[in-house]
Amino acid sequence: MKIVTFSVAKGGVGKTIITANVAAALAIKNKKVLLIDGDIGSKSLSHLLNVKSDVVLLDVIESGGSIKDAIVKTSIENLELLSIGKSLTDYLKFDIDVLKKFDELKNYEYIFIDVPSTSSGIETYLALGFSDYFIPILDYTAFGPSLQGAINTIVIGKNYLESEPVGFIINKTAELSDIVINDVKKILGLECISIIHKSSVVEQSYAKKEIVYLKHSDKKFNFEINKIVNVLEKLKEAKKRNIPKILEKIKESTLL
Repeated sequence: MKIVTFSVAKGGVGKTIITANVAAALAIKNKKVLLIDGDIGSKSLSHLLNVKSDVVLLDVIESGGSIKDAIVKTSIENLELLSIGKSLTDYLKFDIDVLKKFDELKNYEYIFIDVPSTSSGIETYLALGFSDYFIPILDYTAFGPSLQGAINTIVIGKNYLESEPVGFIINKTAELSDIVINDVKKILGLECISIIHKSSVVEQSYAKKEIVYLKHSDKKFNFEINKIVNVLEKLKEAKKRNIPKILEKIKESTLL
């Protein structure tokens, strides 16, 4: 099992769209994928995949039930979804007993965690704490802030939360010179996984609740999604980490 978070420093960069399309691309290759919708405010993944569920992770945990009781199927075979909670306080309830229940998810080959970009960073830190790997997404239309955010996330994720950065994605691009791309590689110390062009088809897909990859409506976008999938498939399963210890670090640093 590989647990991955696509991380961002600001909202509106297309993180949810990329996460859902990568998951769909893996699912149609017969990979069993679980999407965790941690965006408690807008439930972005649930919206995009047109999935509704009245039961969230914290509901079943508080009732002593199984995590599987909160998992719902999507219209895409091999792709399922789990919503974490209904409010920010639900994030504060993660403890060692909650962590033990995550052993129930071992039958998934990939787990992707989708979290919002918030000023507190609590949700992102928790996602990185649970994730084996993460992929920073840079927004070409707000390049400076997203680059600085990626630097901060890499420092915290890799050195503090023991999550490994795979590489970075630049989204919503116009033409980019090799000089710019190489400069970003040097700054982040990572390879560029994908450069996704700005596309009205992709940007409108969220409102339309469409998975572009399955519609084959943007060949360039699908090509870039396949590049991301290829990188993920080559990743080795990460060594087991001391998640309870990492969780304590997060609670201490964010005053949870």
